[in-house]
Amino acid sequence: MSAILSQLSFQNLFNYDLSIFSILIRFVSSAILSACIALIFNWMNQQKEGNYVMMHTLIFLAVAIAGAMMIIGNNLARAFGLVGAVSIIRFRSAVKSARDMAYVLFIIVIGMACGLGYVLLAVVTTGFGAVLMVFLTQIGFGQRRAKNREFEIKITHFCNKCSRVNIELALTEIALSWNFIGLKENEDTRNLTYQFCVDDYQKIEILTNSLRSMGKKDEIGVTIESL
Repeated sequence: MSAILSQLSFQNLFNYDLSIFSILIRFVSSAILSACIALIFNWMNQQKEGNYVMMHTLIFLAVAIAGAMMIIGNNLARAFGLVGAVSIIRFRSAVKSARDMAYVLFIIVIGMACGLGYVLLAVVTTGFGAVLMVFLTQIGFGQRRAKNREFEIKITHFCNKCSRVNIELALTEIALSWNFIGLKENEDTRNLTYQFCVDDYQKIEILTNSLRSMGKKDEIGVTIESL
């Protein structure tokens, strides 16, 4: 009994290799660097709604990863314990964009670097990654240069909330121009077909997310084909 009480003593609560100053430096650096990436994410996705949720997630994730790396340290048993603890968590929210997933992975790298004490490496990684993100976006790397590209969009919805008026408002807001092609409906579903024109391929993703957000999950189907 005395051995157990000695392990729970007040002194052992602070029996840790890192000082409080070092811990705070790692947490603060991970929060500041991830906030910079979150601001870039918000700037590059200004036409999306609810960016603040993703921004908060990126910052909190970096701090959480930094804390996890300080807990693990060089202890392999702790690493396996953390993997086991995380594996029981079920994540119900899916990342809709591959670029959003890249942001998450980048934030994890920053959190790991800060948690292990490589703050300078984290700063350089953040700076280089931020410049690279902005540069690739500004030059439109990998995008097709054809302007005013035409597409056909087919919208299938299973709810009454997604009205034709709301769909056409979204097309008017995002597309340069659009034309109504046809309507097919039965007892359960309604199928609408449009042709529209955009000058930026990123607007296709924005339009798709905007239409799907009009209903609950799997209530609205969106198919877009190039003409």
